[in-house]
Formats: sequence, structure tokens, C-alpha cells
Amino acid sequence: LSALILTGYAFQEPGGGGYMLSRKVCAISNNLQAGVSLRSLAEPFLKQLSELLHLGVLLAVEMNGDVVYLDMLMSATSSMQALIRIGKDAPIHSTASGKVLLSKHSEAEIHAMIQEKGLPRLTEHTITDEKKLISEIMKVGKCGYALDNEECEIGHRCISVPLYDYSGKIVAAISAFDDTDALTDTRIKEQVLPAMKKLSGQLSALLGWEEAL
Repeated sequence: LSALILTGYAFQEPGGGGYMLSRKVCAISNNLQAGVSLRSLAEPFLKQLSELLHLGVLLAVEMNGDVVYLDMLMSATSSMQALIRIGKDAPIHSTASGKVLLSKHSEAEIHAMIQEKGLPRLTEHTITDEKKLISEIMKVGKCGYALDNEECEIGHRCISVPLYDYSGKIVAAISAFDDTDALTDTRIKEQVLPAMKKLSGQLSALLGWEEAL
């Protein structure tokens, strides 16, 4: 919040009241509608997150029932190779970002997508049961993040959080990834998840999501 105030994107009401978004947010909204990409807006946030956590980070959206990666930054200290390619799609059921993006849909919509796309097994850890997948997606809606535990690539782990627009709708997912040894449960809980939720809130606020304040 302090960063938003310092940069002029938010202000406090007189008398110590609540915090409000400034007109600069409206300008950003207009710019997005005029063609300024979400990728351009998110890029400095992704760089900050990658440098802070020393993890690979990415920005993803849903398109035609698949996950499409808009941007990706690899950490210089990571042992992982860049398996993800910008502009390429990935199965929505086996990635952390995909689970986040699925969480905006109803069970009926998810069922319809599964009927169309199926649940192909990519590794021994891939969720291929519809009821189990839907149960996990419902948990995402409650806890605010999703995990990929070697479900897409053996030896790789990923955590993802949602990005909201002014209406509170999930428009994208921000993810951090590395190998399983580097991205432990303890590190996720104590360091990675708090940093990701904070950054996601700041970026969502720039898109007009008032609850981020």
C-alpha cells in the first residue's frame, strides 16, 4: 500500500479515513484498453519477484481452455532449464497457473472443459481424476494459491497466485518455479507465498481491484 501511495496510485481520505485508488489507475485502465499489454505492466513486478526470491517467474493467461505464457524470467541462480516458452500453451489441469485460472470457473464450466480437453497424464503425479481435480481447484479459491507438485515435469515444482482486475475477476496468474529441492514446503510458506501475494495485490490494485488496498 505504501508503494502505491508513494507512486500516486492511491491516497488516504482526509481525517485518517480509508484508502482510495487515484485517477492514475483509471489512466492505466484506459491504456490497457488502448492496447498497452498486461505483459508490459507486469514486467517490472515479475523482475522484482524473481530477484527477491531467486526463482523463475512467469505470467500466464487462459486462452481456449489452455494456459498461455505471456512472459517468463529465469533466475540466474536456478539449476532449472527454460522449458517454458513465451506464447506457447500448456495443459490447464497440470500446471499451478492453470489451476488458478480454472478457479474462476464454475464446476459445470470445468466439467465442460474436461470433456473437451481431457486430463492427459504427463507424469505419475498428474491429476487425471475429474473429482479430485475439481476438489483441488475449489481449495485454490479458498486459500488463494495453487501448486504443481511435479504434475507437469518430474523434478519441477511451481506455485501460482491470481491477478485480479477492477471487477474482481481473475485475469491472469503469476507463478514462481524451480526444482523440488529449492522450492520446499517450508520455503513456500515462510518466504515465497507471502512475497507473491503482496506483489499480486500491488499489481491487481493497478488494474483497479480495490480489495487489494
